[in-house]
Amino acid sequence: MMGNLRKILPSVVLVAVAIKAAPLPAAEITEWTNETIVKGLSAVKQPMASKATVLDVVSAGDRLVAVGDHGVILLSDPGDDAFRQARHVPTRTTLTAVYFIDAKRGWAVGHQGTVLTTADGGENWSLLRSGIKQEPLFTVWFENSQRGFAAGRFATLLETTDGGKNWASRNITREDDEVERNLFHIFSGENGRLYIAAEMGTVYVSANNGAQWEPVETGYGGSFWAGTVLKDGGAMVVGMRGSIYRSGDQGASWERVELDLKASLTDIIQLQNKNVLTVGMDGTIAESSDGGRSFALKEHPERLSLTAVVERKNGDRQLFGKSGVVGWKYR
Repeated sequence: MMGNLRKILPSVVLVAVAIKAAPLPAAEITEWTNETIVKGLSAVKQPMASKATVLDVVSAGDRLVAVGDHGVILLSDPGDDAFRQARHVPTRTTLTAVYFIDAKRGWAVGHQGTVLTTADGGENWSLLRSGIKQEPLFTVWFENSQRGFAAGRFATLLETTDGGKNWASRNITREDDEVERNLFHIFSGENGRLYIAAEMGTVYVSANNGAQWEPVETGYGGSFWAGTVLKDGGAMVVGMRGSIYRSGDQGASWERVELDLKASLTDIIQLQNKNVLTVGMDGTIAESSDGGRSFALKEHPERLSLTAVVERKNGDRQLFGKSGVVGWKYR
């Protein structure tokens, strides 16, 4: 198997799963209710919480919200470069992804099928779903306050229509698929188009807000960890061994962007100035000024392994990694 988790990379393991649970049968529809929630411990308040591994970060209005190891959720408000822990997070499992639909309402997912939600910008979180035997979730996306998707290991794709209180398992595999591919990152385009960066060089594409999905083979054999849709409508995915692929036809076909790089890439965003930025292992930073068609390599001075990047409102690019919040920014 080319990759087991989003953010598990050849040179360093950033996410570990201790228990391999049996995957849901592809054709089975499984309902999940609050009655099956496993009550766990709350995240511990740590003086050095900003040094915990961060696996994802988003903007919630003007605030940054980052998630990672041991249920740590970090917040940073405008005018303050420092990060503080959220007040209440009812889990100590690793959190792998976070998504907000506005400045207040958001969701986070992680190991043991954990789903959390917040209605106050990430200060306080409620537990919606968790279970020792549930597959880990690596990505979450919401269309609005009620409907959304979470996805993870072994083609696990869950859909909710009530804000995450209940989830149904969706079948994304075909009858002739030999394996159930891990799903690493859901990202959206315009006109109801959704993408999932996945294992074995596959990108799943939906033209109708996730009602149906089609697997598109890019010609690459490794895993894609992250993706984004550009302002010009192009789509991009990045992954193992410096792989960057771009689509100019809404995911119907993909072309490799040549880059002399062996380190895996973990995140990709488009900046306010329309440049495209990707980061990864060994301190890799690569930036494109031509819509993702070519990249210039940069490098973090300490060669820290990078897992996520976000642009602040003032144009600073804030980096995150295995060592938490990276105290080095640049424009």
